[in-house]
Amino acid sequence: MRRRVVISSVGVMSSAGRGTDALTTAIRDGVCSLAPDERLRALGTRGVLSGPLPDVDAAFDQLPIETSRRALFGRFCRIGAVAAFDALAGAGGRTPPAIGRVLVATAVGPMGELESCFRDTLLGDRHPLSTHAVTRATPSFLATYLAGAVGAPRGGCVVSCACVSALQALRDAVELIAAGTEDACAVA
Repeated sequence: MRRRVVISSVGVMSSAGRGTDALTTAIRDGVCSLAPDERLRALGTRGVLSGPLPDVDAAFDQLPIETSRRALFGRFCRIGAVAAFDALAGAGGRTPPAIGRVLVATAVGPMGELESCFRDTLLGDRHPLSTHAVTRATPSFLATYLAGAVGAPRGGCVVSCACVSALQALRDAVELIAAGTEDACAVA
C-alpha cells in the first residue's frame, strides 16, 4: 500500500536570494541572476557565467552549529546547511515524524570547493593540503552531519545526477515514504 506524502517545508539558497520567496519572485518577474564573472574568465574556464550567492557566510554564522565544527564546512556545505536548517525550521511548528534518512543533492559544488582549497594553497602560505580539504569538499560530510543533527538512524546519503540532483533526491525521499520504508526524510 502506498502512503500519501507531504512536503512540509523547503529551504532555498540561490543566486536570487535566500528562501523560496526570493526564488519564486525572481522566476515570476523573469529576473536572471546569472552574469559574466571576470574571475572565471581570468582562470581561463570555458564557462564564464556565475550566480553568486548573497550573504552565505552571514546566514551560515547564524546556524546552530558548534564553533569547533564550523571549520569543517566548505562553501558547498555551508550553502547546503543554510538551506537544510531553513527547511527544518520552516516545518510550521508541527512536530514532524522522526526523520529516518537524510538525502543530500549535489551537482558541481564539491569540485569547486576542492579547487578552491588547492588555489588557496598555491596562492597562500598554507600546507599543500589542509587537514580538512577533502572533508570540506564532499557532500557526504553534509549528509552525515545533518543526519546526526536530526537524529536520523539510517544516516545520510548523497544523490549526484548533475543538474537534476535535487529533483532526484526529492523523488527518492518520496518513494521511501510512499513505500513505507521511512516515515520522514530530510532532503538538502
